[in-house]
Amino acid sequence: KEAQPMMTAEQVFWQSPAAYWPAYVLISCIIWLIIYRFDAINSRIFGDTFKQLARNQQLEWHSRVCSTVHAILAFLIGAYCLVKPELWQSSINATSWVMTLGLSVTCGYMLVDALYMFRYLRGWEMLQYQLHHWVGFVGTVAFLAQPAVHSFLSVRYVTELSTPFVNQLWFFKTTRTADKYPNLNLLNSLVLLVTFVSTRIAPLPIYWYLVVRDNIATDFIIFRERLPAGVSYIVLAFLIDFLNIFWTKKLFLGAKKLMQKYFARNAPLDGEVKSK
Repeated sequence: KEAQPMMTAEQVFWQSPAAYWPAYVLISCIIWLIIYRFDAINSRIFGDTFKQLARNQQLEWHSRVCSTVHAILAFLIGAYCLVKPELWQSSINATSWVMTLGLSVTCGYMLVDALYMFRYLRGWEMLQYQLHHWVGFVGTVAFLAQPAVHSFLSVRYVTELSTPFVNQLWFFKTTRTADKYPNLNLLNSLVLLVTFVSTRIAPLPIYWYLVVRDNIATDFIIFRERLPAGVSYIVLAFLIDFLNIFWTKKLFLGAKKLMQKYFARNAPLDGEVKSK
């Protein structure tokens, strides 16, 4: 028998389940639309606090809940892929159907949430979130159409661990329960700071070392064969890391302020100190 010619990476891709990513994204959009609607019904039935909010706050409430759901899914997918040794053996060309599924979930979420926020946001704040979502959407589509570097994407997905605590800060502030539950508010801020730094800042030196090492070893093949994915993988990631470093300072100052309030609130009075 004659030896069969080896398939190219493109031929392998189109014969794999990953080739049907547009269908996965469509299904993801439908599921996210259902989740948004379910949260709206659930909040109206069970949330007395929710009913007292302004209409735009109620809509953002739904968005924040869905953001938390997405963050949990993304973290679990990222953590699963992160510990798969085969993904790191060929980190540039490494792909996983689990990460393809995760990218489809993210793509659907970004699209639905970007359209949904037109209902409750205006001005500069909406512009910032729209820019964030559409950049994320385009980058995700690039990785779906040109699958690569799923090993490094798993690191990015793990960073979603801090997102639920960001949303919880919003819930405390919007429902005016931060002063009612100061200890929980402080705990949430500290956990947010720890998870943010440990997943988004601390891994940066080793992460970028591996990026540079693997690209040099492969002669920057990702830019020659998968330019959109390469740009998303390097340029957009660098911008995100720059913003994360900036936001770390704000989170640290916020946690420091709450710590000072906590110690001031629990400090003994002069009379109590003298009587002991």
